[in-house]
Amino acid sequence: MPRSQQEANAITRSMLARLRLRPGGLIARHVNRRFSTRWTYWLLKTPLTPDQITTIAGLMAIVAAGILSFPGWIYGVLGALLMQISSILDGCDGEVARIRYQQTEFGKWYDSAWDEVVNALFLVALGMHVASTEGPAWNGARWLGAFSGLATFLYGAANFHCKWVHGIGLYWWFDTPPAPRAPDEPPPPTTWWSELKTLTGRDAYLLLILLGAVIGALPWLLIAFTALSAVFFLLLLIHIFVARGKW
Repeated sequence: MPRSQQEANAITRSMLARLRLRPGGLIARHVNRRFSTRWTYWLLKTPLTPDQITTIAGLMAIVAAGILSFPGWIYGVLGALLMQISSILDGCDGEVARIRYQQTEFGKWYDSAWDEVVNALFLVALGMHVASTEGPAWNGARWLGAFSGLATFLYGAANFHCKWVHGIGLYWWFDTPPAPRAPDEPPPPTTWWSELKTLTGRDAYLLLILLGAVIGALPWLLIAFTALSAVFFLLLLIHIFVARGKW
């Protein structure tokens, strides 16, 4: 047991420093966790539970999508910034759960479900923002956003299903899922392919949207996201109905 509050704070900081180095995507490791571990230090001083933090982050993301849907540069930046804050806060729930030993199966699934819903909503809002900001020439952006949101949600739902049924996420028929390992066994070393795949994840694309909003590049990012969503949608159809891959 810590002998003083100062000693308890030092132990907490040490645990957070180790959590900052845990495996994850490039953006999560080098950007988001630099903020989330600091926020978690203060959240641990509150009575908020991990599930309550998840809920707050999710509601904040819905507000961010609503702001983004309005026309104008300032709404694009504010919506993207609030979504980025929500994404960082979303990392705090797991850190609080680990330090307080409050990890639960419900919390894991609850967090994942929020992520899939708000990811889709944010892409739909991005399409609405581009259409209303850029004028009649970009009216079709609403459909691009809706398609991107739907494709993202379907992929997320398939990934969610695979975790529920097989205990791991969706791995394409041409990919190799990781071998089962004991809880205390260190993860396998990262490869260039595993690092590259993290750049298609939530942390990376939300940071990219924030940067794009600042420099006024959201229309072109929307096109890029739509093209990427089309690729994932096609791969999903092939994986399930043609290759009969595990899902």
